[in-house]
Amino acid sequence: MDPNVSIIFCDSIQNNITNGKPTPVISRPLKSITPYRIPGNFSFSLYCSIEGLDADKKHWLRIEVKDTKNKTILSTSNAEVPTVPDAAEIPMVEFSVDFRNVVFLEPGNVTATVYVDDEKCSEGTLIVNQRKDTSSS
Repeated sequence: MDPNVSIIFCDSIQNNITNGKPTPVISRPLKSITPYRIPGNFSFSLYCSIEGLDADKKHWLRIEVKDTKNKTILSTSNAEVPTVPDAAEIPMVEFSVDFRNVVFLEPGNVTATVYVDDEKCSEGTLIVNQRKDTSSS
């Protein structure tokens, strides 16, 4: 198994119904953020898609988010992906996680890691910028 994993940081994710199926709509993809203050909090979502999982066994997925000092600030529990009988691969698995009011203590890179069956499969990075002081002295 060598899954193909995509991670997108974004402002929010909504599900629309297209041809009778839910379709994720990603609002404002993010490569970086500039919170009003640091330390301070910020809300964002993560969208993840995984292709290439073996269908003959169930899998476990989870996401872990670490701050600039490699400290875990968010972690999901394991989500089960069941077997799919009579298939070589599981069709694409998509999921999103909504994180509200996450505290950022300092600027730098925040890393989201996707684990499949407790093996690290992919990482995505969100840059947390310090707002420049625009007040005059």
